[in-house]
Amino acid sequence: MTAGYPLDGRVRTGKREMHALAVAAFASLEHAELTDVLEHLRTRVFDRPPNDLMDVELVDGVWHWQFKPFVELLLRHITETAADPGRSVDARRADVYGVLDVLGF
Repeated sequence: MTAGYPLDGRVRTGKREMHALAVAAFASLEHAELTDVLEHLRTRVFDRPPNDLMDVELVDGVWHWQFKPFVELLLRHITETAADPGRSVDARRADVYGVLDVLGF
């Protein structure tokens, strides 16, 4: 089990991992100078209600936080796509927008 940290006297797991994944996606877009995509990621994904993006469950006194699978896959795909030096910036941009569209964002 992932080490957790207390919240209101209960341990929580996964929240740091979620934060790290989101930061990695944003950082890779920024590094690739895809700042227009950053804004779309914010408005099309992260402006949604939390229930659309993550699951939080209390199991045996431990809060388990995780992105919904399609959100996690999206963020991992964005991180890898933006960092791909073998593709043009325009190709990377089109790829990310295409995935956002396919997933309904």
